Amino acid sequence: MVRQFSKYLDSIGISAWILPKNYYPAGQQYVPHIYTPEELRRFFAETDKCRLCPEVPYRHLVMPEFFRLLLSCGLRCSEARLLTVRDVDLHQGILTVRNSKNHNSRLVPMPESMTLRLRRYAGEVHPFPEPSGYFFPGYGGKPMTLGNIYKNFRRFLWKAGIPPILCWSLPERVTKHGGFLS
Repeated sequence: MVRQFSKYLDSIGISAWILPKNYYPAGQQYVPHIYTPEELRRFFAETDKCRLCPEVPYRHLVMPEFFRLLLSCGLRCSEARLLTVRDVDLHQGILTVRNSKNHNSRLVPMPESMTLRLRRYAGEVHPFPEPSGYFFPGYGGKPMTLGNIYKNFRRFLWKAGIPPILCWSLPERVTKHGGFLS
């Protein structure tokens, strides 16, 4: 940023020292793991086994659909966890993602299979929908924390027998692999 700002100042006639290109070494690039269809099948089989938790009464319903939504729509974790009931149009199969990266908003179409799953989910979790309520409620009706999502992601991977080296971190976007939802 400093280099770009210096170049800008120089371009408008203000004398500025410009940091030489490649002055700082590039950081290590993140290389995502592309999950195989078999790994995804095992992962979702484990999310489907999620049990009822008294502190978070809908956890066993939230986790399977939350992770499937990340995969099927390419959402960031922070986007999905902050969706409200009003943001999920189950009639048209459209998500409204508000104030996302760089404060942008966008509409995201859902695959029909995901829309059907979320209709069943909403019938159980939101029988009397409150538009401002979180679609995927966490503890006390608040949004799930990124730490909680990460912890559950790791736990499901571990139970699915996916080697730990593949699950060091939850990328902000889960890699889509051919729309696999099963």
